[in-house]
Amino acid sequence: LLVCNDSLYTGSDDSTIRMWDKDMALVRTFEGHEDAVYALTVWQARITSCSKDSTIKTWSDDGAVIQTLQPGDTALYCMAVKDGVLYCGGYDGSIFVYNGSGTMVKQMQGHEGVVFSLCVHGDLVLSGSGDKTIRMWDDSHTEKGKLQGHDGVVSALLVHEGIVFSASYDKSIRMWSAEGELKKELLGHENLVLSLGMSRGRLVSASADAELCIWGA
Repeated sequence: LLVCNDSLYTGSDDSTIRMWDKDMALVRTFEGHEDAVYALTVWQARITSCSKDSTIKTWSDDGAVIQTLQPGDTALYCMAVKDGVLYCGGYDGSIFVYNGSGTMVKQMQGHEGVVFSLCVHGDLVLSGSGDKTIRMWDDSHTEKGKLQGHDGVVSALLVHEGIVFSASYDKSIRMWSAEGELKKELLGHENLVLSLGMSRGRLVSASADAELCIWGA
């Protein structure tokens, strides 16, 4: 899901992206991918998507493909943007880095499993993986540290007010300090925790147990 300029964008297993207005009426369908669309972001002022078809695409406002990037022959699962640079995580454990002109400048390697989640944390980019770790990368695209503690896939990452939240297939959510120290473990879900968000200053989590949890301070 992506919210941009009062519109909601959704990526789907049917290979399309759909744009919805504030009344949840369908405005437009973006077609161009050949497999499931796993992530959406805004990069260079354009809606940008990545897909199981191994491509990254940027889109015009009317739903036409502007640019297609293919960093390798691997499904692409997640994206983050920092200072105009696009980071994209892949099935092969790589994180592909593109500058503003669409040139791949680095293939960051270190994970031993699928990169399922990416987020920006100050001067760092954080990545969560099927190898159960969270890794920290600096502006030179060098790994600066690793957070360990989950017993399952790290499926989602979120940063709020200097605290890093991580969700996992181990049914838990963990809170980490800016320095990477484990502060707290949140338990309550009965199945895989799949996504995280913030609403009115509170953490919200969604799980394969078919429940949303809203967490207190």
